Amino acid sequence: MKKLFKYSKLLHKYLGLFLILYAVYMSISGILLNHPDLIKDVSVPSAFIPQRFMINSNWNRKSMTKIVDQDNLLYLAGSQGVWKSEDKGRSFKQLKEGYPESAMGRRTNDILLADTLLFAASETGLFVLNINENKWKEINLETSDPVKKILLVSDKLYVFSSSHVFIGNIDYKNSKFEKITLEADMGDEKISLFSLMFDLHSGEIFGLPGRLLYDAAGVMIVFLSFSGIYMWYFPWRKKKKSKAGSKKLFTWFYKHHFKIGIISATLVLIIGVTGIFLLRPLSRVIAGKTISKKNYPGFLPDNNFEGRIKNAIYDEENEQILLYAANKFWSSNPEFDKPLERLDISKSVAGHGLSVFEKTDSANVILGSFAGLYKLNLQTKKSEKIAVPGKGRKFVTGFAQFNNGVQFVSTLYNGIIPLGKENTTSKIIMPEEMIKNYSMPLWSYLFSLHKGRIFIDLFGSYTGPIFFTLGALFVLITLSGIFDWIYTKVIKPAKGKKKVKEIKEDSASIPEIVYKKETQ
Repeated sequence: MKKLFKYSKLLHKYLGLFLILYAVYMSISGILLNHPDLIKDVSVPSAFIPQRFMINSNWNRKSMTKIVDQDNLLYLAGSQGVWKSEDKGRSFKQLKEGYPESAMGRRTNDILLADTLLFAASETGLFVLNINENKWKEINLETSDPVKKILLVSDKLYVFSSSHVFIGNIDYKNSKFEKITLEADMGDEKISLFSLMFDLHSGEIFGLPGRLLYDAAGVMIVFLSFSGIYMWYFPWRKKKKSKAGSKKLFTWFYKHHFKIGIISATLVLIIGVTGIFLLRPLSRVIAGKTISKKNYPGFLPDNNFEGRIKNAIYDEENEQILLYAANKFWSSNPEFDKPLERLDISKSVAGHGLSVFEKTDSANVILGSFAGLYKLNLQTKKSEKIAVPGKGRKFVTGFAQFNNGVQFVSTLYNGIIPLGKENTTSKIIMPEEMIKNYSMPLWSYLFSLHKGRIFIDLFGSYTGPIFFTLGALFVLITLSGIFDWIYTKVIKPAKGKKKVKEIKEDSASIPEIVYKKETQ
């Protein structure tokens, strides 16, 4: 056991020094990712963004998600805000007065034109613009949730945030909205093991208290990292003449490194283990596996659709609203006075979330996601896949149909792809201003950094294995620290007490032996 402790101590020391930078940046980025509202207004300029994450001249990376075609005018929305073209897409001007300036605020999920009013669904709220004035005004929905979709139903505006539906009047100066919480019979709803691991990794499993507790664990990891550096550096400095203050600092660091290490050990171990389960190859082990919602070991919101509404359309012929929420398709009357009705539509059409949900005619709907592009018949509720030209997998992020019937999609990496023979890209020219002023939300940047994706240009296909290995080593260093504490505080003292007891027993027996010899 003593020999094992010796090796464990060396492993903890030198492996810890190797992982210090990794542990610190993962902890800090994790804390910030836990509180997106605190950093939503912070953007990362293009100078610090790898080429893979930049936009190019063909509208990639969600820079175009929807277009409204009105005669000779085009209104275009996407990750870089809302733009207007007066020459059918050959040039664009950004409609930015009054609109959020941050990269997160500019992210626009949907736009709707109602007479002279243009409504925009942003990640930070709902905005309206009078097209004759070109100045945006924010509509207060009394929610901090991202706005996902806007529908016009019988002269009423239906606004879908990620958690609720808001129904209001179309009024530029005095818009009032009623907040509706959706209800549905969820049945024995399943939760994926991947989601469970994610919630365990972030602390979301226990809500805000859980996230704050994990924040504290992150701060402790940072302290352990810096105290570990000093504890390694001090013996080097000790060879020279050191001051008493340095010795006191070393003693203080050593004492608290030990204490804080064992206090945070359980949480740190959970964070480390769940982290590597979110990466390949272990993510494949839990892929597709689920647990019943009633067996979820944490807190769940009362609202079954909290943060789970993704998209919606209005079916005029059947006078119903169709939604994609909680990874399922639902229908409801416009009043939402009854629980939602579940629709039997294949899950495969909505891989990684439904980015496109648009009617093309009275009978058909276009569905688009990272799983591809599909056409859904509203009567039969059957879907069929639509081939998108070009090689490789197409991660569909947007769709548009001009008044003349020309259709095209936008994809994450390849940008705009025409669905017909006509070369649509030559008519929709990406403005240089958009490329030049490109920035990335800090939250998205940190998420890519936390997952290691930001280093793909540097490490290529080795990025995944490298970050999995670093995560596994982090778990190993945590286990070695726990073993070192157990050996030092439990095993070694127990051995010491046992040895003392044996010595006392041996000492107590000596006089008795001597006495017996003398009496004989």
